[in-house]
Amino acid sequence: MCRVANFEFDAVATSVPKARGFVAECLDRWDVADLKESALLLTSELVSNSVKHTSGGGVVSVAMAGDVLEIGVTDLDLKSLPAVTVNPISTNGSLEQGVDNGRRGLMIVDHIADHWGVEELAQGKHVWFRLNKDDWAFRSACRCDEKDVDRIRIGSGEFVSVIAGPWDL
Repeated sequence: MCRVANFEFDAVATSVPKARGFVAECLDRWDVADLKESALLLTSELVSNSVKHTSGGGVVSVAMAGDVLEIGVTDLDLKSLPAVTVNPISTNGSLEQGVDNGRRGLMIVDHIADHWGVEELAQGKHVWFRLNKDDWAFRSACRCDEKDVDRIRIGSGEFVSVIAGPWDL
């Protein structure tokens, strides 16, 4: 991935709009504002879950490369991982009635994201989602696949590269 940015947050309700603002700024700067509505909704769900269900703050990570935007929320809470198997949509296309509100966030993520998952960490977890962007304006400027580029591994298991490019102007 060519772009990666992180935002640390505290376990307070005001962290949700701050995280949304951070993500919105990244998407505008990286010219993927058309993914903003979905990305901000899903970011809100993940940060809200972290604030509500963990004892500390966390980190929002935003990464973009090629044709994929990946956003994840990492916390250091050692509580159990969230349920990965969800059935978000009934046969009529609406959220199931009577579903525990604690699971609605991940059901929304499952319905909107192109891919999502949960990675268990030595201390805590990383919940991530991906949205595809087939026509990213900076795709041709992305050098992520070149052999001489340093890479780091992010929470979803993907490798990212932070490379300066036209999106930094």
